[in-house]
Amino acid sequence: MSNTIIYCQKHNGKDFNYFLYNIALFLEKNYNYEINLVHSEEFIKIKDIDTRVLDCQLAIYYNDVDVLKGICYADTDTPLSSIFYTRNNPNDLFLHAQNGSTQMFYCDNIQFGFEFINYLPEKEFMNFDNYYNRRLYQKKLKDKLIFRGNYVNMPRNSVLFLKNNEYCNVGGHITDYFDTLTEYKVGLSIPGLGELCHRDVEYMAIGIPFIKVEYETKWDPELIPNYHYISIDRKDVPSFYTVKWDDGRFENLYSEHWLECERFGSEELSKLYINKFMEVKDNLEFLDFISTNARKYYNDNLHPLNRTQKIINLLKI
Repeated sequence: MSNTIIYCQKHNGKDFNYFLYNIALFLEKNYNYEINLVHSEEFIKIKDIDTRVLDCQLAIYYNDVDVLKGICYADTDTPLSSIFYTRNNPNDLFLHAQNGSTQMFYCDNIQFGFEFINYLPEKEFMNFDNYYNRRLYQKKLKDKLIFRGNYVNMPRNSVLFLKNNEYCNVGGHITDYFDTLTEYKVGLSIPGLGELCHRDVEYMAIGIPFIKVEYETKWDPELIPNYHYISIDRKDVPSFYTVKWDDGRFENLYSEHWLECERFGSEELSKLYINKFMEVKDNLEFLDFISTNARKYYNDNLHPLNRTQKIINLLKI
């Protein structure tokens, strides 16, 4: 039995899961680590602590030196996160994409090592180069802001206030999503459970500049406002969000949590989105500048041919 065990799951249609299993295979081949496939509901014991490894996670445990390393694309803290907090071992290392939605981002007594890593597209086997070229070859792009995604089960109520705007194409999922994206000038990013969304990476891959409230979650390397994306200053976001009750009423609720205010949204936040779009929509030089920089960021840091070695380097194998 190897002194180093990798706990992970086999691919299930999500890009992060396919990527994590590739990392496991890389470590098995090059470092003779042993792969132990698990299920999300299955408890494993690392030293004397029970935990679970979800399909968006990978854990590496070094039995001989009692060191734990992990990679996580979950939206929030999880059982695997908890074991790092519990151990608080200076020799442990945790790589987390949605770091803005975790204790790691805010606690000042953490002794274990942690690094910021980038989020990924949603689906495996997507050839974004084809969609990038399709958008590049469009003779004329539609003069609208586009957002297509879940806004019902994942309440993103800013969408409700944008639906009737002549400069917006917003709504639920569509079957020809990526083909449709290639026809538009600007995309809109609204958080899900965590601040980061798959669509943020997909926008960059396709080369569509997107509007986003300034990121608090860290990327590696960091995304630069108005260089990699079109930024709305976070201090301009209202400190409340809007909920729609079953009787059709809208109500504004105060919140100190910035992510709630951005995710749930409000009529006031939707106006910020529209005002920013109107400000930049005819500045084709600026939009091309954002598109070029974002696409380069994707190629350098997120493209399947380049991202594995970046993670291996961060793991400090």
